[in-house]
Amino acid sequence: MFGLVCGLLFLLQLLWSCFFAATVLVAVVRLPCLFLGERGFQTFESFRSYVLRLVQLNILAYAQKVAGLVVVLHGERIQKGDGSFLVISNHQSWLDTVVLTLVLIQQHPTAFCRYIGKKSIGCIPMLGWMCLQTGALVSLSRKWIHDKGRLERALEKLRRLQGDFWVLTYPEGTRFSLDKKALSLEYAKKNDLPSFQHVLVPRFKGFFACVSLLHSRLSFIYNATIIYEGGTDEHGVSRMNLSKVFFLQRIVPEHLRNQHHRYPIAHVILEKIPIAQVPNEEEPCRDLLLSLFEKKEKLILSFKETGSIGSQTLSVNLQLSMFQVLQGTIVFWIFSLIGFFVCYFLVVQVQKTIY
Repeated sequence: MFGLVCGLLFLLQLLWSCFFAATVLVAVVRLPCLFLGERGFQTFESFRSYVLRLVQLNILAYAQKVAGLVVVLHGERIQKGDGSFLVISNHQSWLDTVVLTLVLIQQHPTAFCRYIGKKSIGCIPMLGWMCLQTGALVSLSRKWIHDKGRLERALEKLRRLQGDFWVLTYPEGTRFSLDKKALSLEYAKKNDLPSFQHVLVPRFKGFFACVSLLHSRLSFIYNATIIYEGGTDEHGVSRMNLSKVFFLQRIVPEHLRNQHHRYPIAHVILEKIPIAQVPNEEEPCRDLLLSLFEKKEKLILSFKETGSIGSQTLSVNLQLSMFQVLQGTIVFWIFSLIGFFVCYFLVVQVQKTIY
């Protein structure tokens, strides 16, 4: 009951804040920027990127400080001066985006960010609209004939930005589940591709479009593998998901039930690939993507069998700073109040005009 109350209160404040800060205020700022040409474009993109960052920090602050989310980074760390990069990840649940956002925003907090995801995400009340208003979401319908032009326009716009950016995409195209695993295995058999048990066969066209269109701006590709502690259910799907985190449900492995740990725990393994090593031709690029998912398969299998990530060069428990928590709460609420009063003023003026 306590978790349910906390989760509902958080969602209510998030929806209220997103409406006034990430829709009303962003729309108001957009108007004068339309008349300023390229300078207006850059100013507006910087403003809505900052608003998006406040939304991200608001969600992350609740996930860490209230829900107790622990994110442990393994492998290679993003360094200052790394420039712009593409992140590809396996996809187990809605929680993946929260986890990866924490990793990326902690290590490159000033970069513009884009998420490539399903068109249906934009239909989520308030949050979906916020993603579209802040430019965070590049929405795809999974039909390449329709998605090709939309993706190219979004990436071309991203190339115009004066500053570093990162793009997060899930090449599997959907979350891992028993039914989707069966379809993936069938597709792999028909097309003579590797058969995976813990990830799905990745889709290639979107990945290649990102690589080819952004090649001149990218410095690296980061191959991210997410593994959650808590085991999997009878269908092989992770027991940890977004609703269990935000409604404070604890999933504790049997061998750790007598120990005092904050849960949930997510492990992220990063592999850094210089863009010079990424081929810009279709066939070699497809082979590279498949090899990266073969590595993910082995990492997940190793963790399930041994409970260990293996030999990695880095292990860091990522935590938001107090300044970031204040930005995601107080500053975000101030922006929301400004948006509220702007909206109230506009409504009053419209009423006066009508009556």
